[in-house]
Amino acid sequence: MNDLINALNTFIHLFPWGERFLLLLHHLKNAKTPEEQGRVCLAIYLLMEELRKENYGHYLLADGLFTAARTAMEKEAT
Repeated sequence: MNDLINALNTFIHLFPWGERFLLLLHHLKNAKTPEEQGRVCLAIYLLMEELRKENYGHYLLADGLFTAARTAMEKEAT
C-alpha cells in the first residue's frame, strides 16, 4: 500500500480530486478498525460517484486506483 501511495504522489496532484483521493487512501491505510475502514471506503465511493457524474474517464482512473489499494491492503493482511 505504501508503494502505491508513493507512486500516486508523483502524478495525482494533476487532477482536481487527487488531493482528496490521496488523503482518503492515507486514512484507509491507517484505519484501525473495520468500522473506520468502512467509513473511509464509503467516502471514497462517494467521491467516485461525483467523478462518475462529472468525468467518466477520471472515475475509471479512480476506480482502478481504489481497486489497486484494496488489493494491496489484502496482500499486506495475509
